[in-house]
Amino acid sequence: MASNDEVERQAICRQGFIGSLYDIRTDKLEGTNLFKKKLPEEFINVRDNPHTDYELLFHNSQKETFNKMNIEASLKLSLLGGMINITGSAKYLKQTKEDSRTIRVTYVYKVKTKTERLLISMGGLSEYFSEDGLENPNATHMVTGIMWGANVAATFEQVVDNHDQVETVEGSLSVVLKALPISGNAKLDLENKENSKHENLKISFSGDLLIDECPQNIAEVLSVFKKVPSLIKSLNDGKGQQLVFFLYPLKRIAQIFKHELQITRMINEVSQLVVMRIENIFEDISKGKRKFNDFLNEIKPWEDYISRDWQNEIREKQVELIAVELKTQRELSTLLKNIRSGQEEESVMERLLDNFDRENPCSSRSIEKFLKDKRNIILKIGTLKGFDREKHLLKEIFSLTDKLLEPELYEKDVYLLHISDKWQTKDKLNWLKQLRCFKHLISCETESNDTTSNSAFIVIDYDLHHSDLENDEHRAEKCCIYYAKRGAIKCRDYYEDSLKKLSRNQISSILKENSSLSQNEIVNWHKAFMNEHPTGELTEDDFVSELTKFNENGNARNYADYIFPAIDKDRSGTISFCEFMSTVALTSKGNADNAEKRLGLIFHIIDSSSKSGADFQELVKFIEAVTTLVKGEDAVNTSDIKGIVKQMFQICKKDADDGSLSKEEFIN
Repeated sequence: MASNDEVERQAICRQGFIGSLYDIRTDKLEGTNLFKKKLPEEFINVRDNPHTDYELLFHNSQKETFNKMNIEASLKLSLLGGMINITGSAKYLKQTKEDSRTIRVTYVYKVKTKTERLLISMGGLSEYFSEDGLENPNATHMVTGIMWGANVAATFEQVVDNHDQVETVEGSLSVVLKALPISGNAKLDLENKENSKHENLKISFSGDLLIDECPQNIAEVLSVFKKVPSLIKSLNDGKGQQLVFFLYPLKRIAQIFKHELQITRMINEVSQLVVMRIENIFEDISKGKRKFNDFLNEIKPWEDYISRDWQNEIREKQVELIAVELKTQRELSTLLKNIRSGQEEESVMERLLDNFDRENPCSSRSIEKFLKDKRNIILKIGTLKGFDREKHLLKEIFSLTDKLLEPELYEKDVYLLHISDKWQTKDKLNWLKQLRCFKHLISCETESNDTTSNSAFIVIDYDLHHSDLENDEHRAEKCCIYYAKRGAIKCRDYYEDSLKKLSRNQISSILKENSSLSQNEIVNWHKAFMNEHPTGELTEDDFVSELTKFNENGNARNYADYIFPAIDKDRSGTISFCEFMSTVALTSKGNADNAEKRLGLIFHIIDSSSKSGADFQELVKFIEAVTTLVKGEDAVNTSDIKGIVKQMFQICKKDADDGSLSKEEFIN
């Protein structure tokens, strides 16, 4: 029997019978039967309905999953509102991805076997009806048909490093899964490279059949799917599990059998527009949840190095979002039931939906605002990522003095970088310079490969250690670097001192790059430099002026435009005396005897932007800039310069059109 009055509802973990009473307002089986005694078999038509198909679910949203599984609009709302508990065999329906780094693809193997239909027009059926069932106020329909079969789902899951990997792996996995030869004797190509890529994916099974052992790879998944038809034969006389209920209104049944109902049932459907809006609400909640969880995933590896107060705020927000999401779901569920029962107007639901984006903390808009307000945490993590956790970061500190007196630090040159979110916001430029100086010190230590080196570099984070250092007599008042030796602080702003004073290490570094200069010459040059630039720093215009002193016949501006950004690594707009001396070393005529060091400096400048080697155009541009500096623009012969660079590539057996030279090739 099928008519315009009949409606369909997917069973989804629910068990019913022909004659089961159903409340379409809550999408629940009422638990009783319209028939007062068992129906003879002749009243039920059983028809074979063999069909197999599959569906790929990517779990981006429940809306997408429900649409792919052809779940009816009204039932979607009941599922979204929590009226039906999705558990066990149908859990794949609610496995929406909760962050942007999760790969989750489900292959649903769908089998239909038989359809049962009540022959409602057969004579004598009325003798089996229960009048109490027809008058049951908690039921609106009766199950008059059941479609049988099974849905078996294999879910493939993995967490990767970034969202781009998700799209790549999901795309290649879907190609493999679509090619699964479920039927017949076809075999899976186990040598296929696409298959081997996915052997590390975690696999889980759910659905209407019990699987003895969960498969560990795609080949084993295929093997399980091929057993599905035989597994179905052992369930409910070969019918499998209930997939779809066919429902008929009790009001129409009463009319057919001329029973005068004593109760009136109000049944209203929600408009399609409201259905779409509710779906979009839950999709927006999922979107906001993914963003928040991405934020949590970013923080998790750094929990030991992030302010406890910050973490408490995040946990409180997390608890709030869980509670508000449940509350929102309950409100929508209650309203939905009341609208369907005629107890509320649809306009009440519309007002709730209108206010969601602005007022609900679970909206993606609200979560984006929260994450924007907490952007300082991500910036802090970005800063901390630039350091070695074991060597440079502290999980706890009791006092600066106690730290410096630790036996393993006492005889070392100790550099302490003091940072805090407040200082970074207050003086961003100083923060950048101090950070750059500290990292430069670490870099010099690392690159020296000096096994006798006796330095230690430690980051003191006042956001993390605020309570421990609040009353410390040696606490810093701004972002700065302390230098300490044998438990005593020798300098409270190493960066500022390094700009105005020359240390032995700085002089040694300059001598290595400028072998033609003596120590006295460097000291005198520094004195003159400080007289003209008391801050110890040069702007780009100052840099041009200094270069012009040594290259009166050339044009320093073009060279400065080219080289200054490479030296000004923190983009502060200034360079120090030591950095200035590095640029002098590039063009100094007296440095020919230290060619390898000089060429290394040149390569660093050329490769500073791409970090992928020196290509043809970059080398040409550098030589043009140096020629302009030393001899002026008229001396530049681009054709000759290209010829020289082409010879360099030929010597290294590289293609000048699309190749590049490594540092070793450039120097040798």
